[in-house]
Amino acid sequence: MSNHAMKPISQEHKTLDMVAYDNLYRQCQQSSILQSAAYGEAKRLIEGFEVERKGIMDSDNTIALYQVLMKRLPIIGKVARINRGPLYMRSDPSSLDDLKRLYRSLYEEWVIRRGFFLQIAPNVTDDIMSSGDLAESGFTRSNEPNWQSGWLRLNQSDEALRKALQQKWRNLLNKSEKMETELHHVENEKDLEAILVEYDRFMKERNFQSTSSHLIRAMYRQSSATLYATMAKKEGRYLGAIIIAKHGDSCTYLVGVTSDEGRKTNANYLLLWNGLLHCRDAGFQWFDVGGIDEINTPGIAHFKKGLGFISYRLIGEFEGHRGFRYQLLSRLKRYYYRRGLKKKDAHAAREEVHSEGR
Repeated sequence: MSNHAMKPISQEHKTLDMVAYDNLYRQCQQSSILQSAAYGEAKRLIEGFEVERKGIMDSDNTIALYQVLMKRLPIIGKVARINRGPLYMRSDPSSLDDLKRLYRSLYEEWVIRRGFFLQIAPNVTDDIMSSGDLAESGFTRSNEPNWQSGWLRLNQSDEALRKALQQKWRNLLNKSEKMETELHHVENEKDLEAILVEYDRFMKERNFQSTSSHLIRAMYRQSSATLYATMAKKEGRYLGAIIIAKHGDSCTYLVGVTSDEGRKTNANYLLLWNGLLHCRDAGFQWFDVGGIDEINTPGIAHFKKGLGFISYRLIGEFEGHRGFRYQLLSRLKRYYYRRGLKKKDAHAAREEVHSEGR
């Protein structure tokens, strides 16, 4: 039997207002910042997405929830994206069959019933579900690499958290704590702006892209409580800064920037350590280190690994669509992705030759 001829799944996708969604979101364990209402509102304001928030109902019970970003594009049609969702209302689904039913329900709702080109990055690790399982639900695998990151359990004592650090990381933290570095917490948008200016300069100098400063600024304007931001200084000189997103029962490391002088004083170690303690003391249970990319940002990956986190790797990115027009869109998307990779590889090769030349 083909995927499209499967017996329909009897799960309702109920529209939620922001308050109802946020209340349910807070009950999810190890939530993703990308599924938070604040993130969705920032994407709506900055990038013009339409946003819907849904609860998946099964026998009158809300079993999962998700936030979907939508755009209606001329000629192409309706495109929707669910990033790091849905979130289960309990820590794990009862079985693999339950997960398959959930994703088949998403396919029926957005592809069959509403006629969207659906892009989805499931919040499921690759040791729980496979690409073949998603294929049974109607989805095909995209080109994008699997997201990798790590979780730290925060509800531990200072001693236990410090003991979990790798020895070199702990030693550099000890040195930094003796440097008389001043930590200045962000109190207003002006303070945040000073960090974002340095953040944009940092990305430009090192030729990489991460969470945009425009998006961070919009999230702060939605609710300053969603971000923890701190700048490190010594005798009035800027050393570095950190920005952490707070969402549900979890926090996510968004931004870490350090000046040349800051690296000499190991300010990045002091900033991140104090950020962890702040999140723990504020009652959060989990800390996501914000992604591990050993190919494109090996230095950042090495720094984060010193925290001694629990690694995870998500199942990947998938598409659900029907019809020739959306098939063409999928092919174009894959073509431009491969082209982008070739450009990135060529740039990396030039950098390596330049480095060897020095």
